[in-house]
Amino acid sequence: MSATNALVVICTSVLLLLCSPYGTIADCTDTVQDDPQLAYTVTTNRDTVTSLFQCFVVTVTIKNLENESVALDIGGYPGGRFFILKDDGTLINLFPRYFFTLYWGITLEPGEEYILYQGTWYQRNMLCLLARNGQYHIYGSTGIIYYQNHSITPEPFGPANVTIARRFIP
Repeated sequence: MSATNALVVICTSVLLLLCSPYGTIADCTDTVQDDPQLAYTVTTNRDTVTSLFQCFVVTVTIKNLENESVALDIGGYPGGRFFILKDDGTLINLFPRYFFTLYWGITLEPGEEYILYQGTWYQRNMLCLLARNGQYHIYGSTGIIYYQNHSITPEPFGPANVTIARRFIP
């Protein structure tokens, strides 16, 4: 094999790699696909929590805002998580504490909302000590989300604000 033939083989291999689904598709095509319109939310039942013995139910969701179905591939299970920060930005807790590496797909119909994760915060920090009175911010996040072979993973979203103000009666 001559040096010229070897160079042609190498250039062809690099071009094929770049144009494969595992390379950069946008470099090889003239059209770039727009990302779908999706809404990511984190919500709580904060209006119904009135005592120390109740818990906050936190839900992380994704909603299709398009007028057509959207097929997504999600890496990580569960597909979402949430974390709680104090008013000064200190991390108090996060759920779930595990994150499996799985790859799964969902198709969202127009207007459909899908629960990525729902968990419970028992007003405790990571050391299981009761959270002090004050303002807390609950943010949601997702695993890796792909749409047509490119990542559309959002930054952390939210917050849902929660105020803990307990009154201890002697």
